[in-house]
Amino acid sequence: RGGQSPTLTSKDVRWQLLILRASVSLLTFQNSPTTAQVTVESVPIDAAEGKDVLLRVHNLPGNLLGYDWKHTSDYPGACTWGRETAYPNRSLLFQNITLNDMGYYTLQIIKKKFQIEQVLGQLRVFRISSLMSAGHKHLPPDQPQITVESVPPNAAEGKDVLLRVHNLPGDTASLAWFRGETVAPVHQIVLYVVDTRVITPGPAYSGREIIYPSGSLLFQNITLNDTGSYILQIINRKFETALVRGQLRGPRVTDSVNADSVVLMCEAQTQSTSCLWSVNSKSLPDSPRLELSLDNRTLTVHGVTRNDTGPYECETRNPVSADHSDPFTLNVLC
Repeated sequence: RGGQSPTLTSKDVRWQLLILRASVSLLTFQNSPTTAQVTVESVPIDAAEGKDVLLRVHNLPGNLLGYDWKHTSDYPGACTWGRETAYPNRSLLFQNITLNDMGYYTLQIIKKKFQIEQVLGQLRVFRISSLMSAGHKHLPPDQPQITVESVPPNAAEGKDVLLRVHNLPGDTASLAWFRGETVAPVHQIVLYVVDTRVITPGPAYSGREIIYPSGSLLFQNITLNDTGSYILQIINRKFETALVRGQLRGPRVTDSVNADSVVLMCEAQTQSTSCLWSVNSKSLPDSPRLELSLDNRTLTVHGVTRNDTGPYECETRNPVSADHSDPFTLNVLC
């Protein structure tokens, strides 16, 4: 009353302390920095027997009290160690890996105040065996050879092309397509796991490829950049691997008109490819007006006349295949 301060009872003090503590806790929660999650990455994702693999640790917190790696596997003798190297960032290197190394690995880290966190990583190993075809070792005689066929053999830009797989083994566990001449994670287009039917796009996936359960790969709206070699990797349930090669072909004839001359260019795929020209389905006639470049990829028609009208084609050849371009029709109006 008057100028006197209100008297606080012991109950009032307890409530004020409770409110103060709640405010401090809320402030501490809001201002605490976000901690990045600890993860384990396998480099490479899939590795052949005898290679080295790194289980790389990301976002490891500082000032750890300790850590431990544990291995879970169904393979007997999988817990033998001796080929592993641990790094200061707790990443684990495996040298000369075997199928026994395959499985899940748990990184257990002990933080301050003895907080324990466990992070799971996976090491995948495959065996390259004699199960090869299309330029590699052949399959056993009792198994049909796996082949890849381009349908159609040559396709125009903007069309669809199917790399059709024939004689896919019944014990296939996974399928992976790669662009180019090497099986490397950076070149992987797509991975398909048969049992789960899970499709995982890879770094080389353009968004225009579709994989089917048969292993066949469809290219939609193809471009010249799609031409070249492709590798299908087949892994069976015994972890044996087959590598089968396929190819998208499509030589194309383009023209360049300069005054009364026309230049036709055969866009072959590789420098080792030779070119053979024809007009009206016949070999080129001997004429001083027809000039071929040294590599036969460019045909120049000088002093064009009506007699030069007709479909021109270029046939490309290399040591393993031969292909024809789509006919290019030269119309002369005069």
